[in-house]
Amino acid sequence: MRYIFTALVCSILLSACADSGRYHTKYDSPPDFHYGELDLSDAVPRYEPYNPVNLRPYQVFGQYYTPMLSAKGFVQEGQASWYGQKFHGHTTSNGETYDMFAMTAAHKRLPLPSYVKVTNLDNDKTAIVRVNDRGPFHPGRVIDLSYAAAKKLDVISTGVANVKLELVHVDASGVVTVGNSQTKDRALVAAP
Repeated sequence: MRYIFTALVCSILLSACADSGRYHTKYDSPPDFHYGELDLSDAVPRYEPYNPVNLRPYQVFGQYYTPMLSAKGFVQEGQASWYGQKFHGHTTSNGETYDMFAMTAAHKRLPLPSYVKVTNLDNDKTAIVRVNDRGPFHPGRVIDLSYAAAKKLDVISTGVANVKLELVHVDASGVVTVGNSQTKDRALVAAP
């Protein structure tokens, strides 16, 4: 009888643990708690070497993806979506903790970490985000924005938006390239 009771307790504990992960909620949402005033400042690009671990090919939902080894000059158009509370506090693909209030994003193939200028083509609003995660894994979507980035670009209410992505590449000597144009705008670059 004691073994049956122990097995029952273990079963209850395991099911409680399963309900506490990022997938216990079917749908994502904005925060359902008070978080204070939201800082919508752009991420400040700086030179960060790519983590070799994040350059390895990977598989999601039966599809294989090969990250780019270098993305200098990268430009892409497509749809952006956003992710929020469902993933808040969980580990991103590059090992950081996802903060839906930070200016971050997920991309399937960009090297991690990368910085991207995102332009909402529906309203011309822009944001610079730091890509530190993989996704979105939905057809036609090219980037998943954090809640803060989606708020700045006015994507929260629509859920998706047509966007243009331009990689902000900072090399080790501080030279900045936005998309396929070199710039001398040092305001985009954080001091080393």
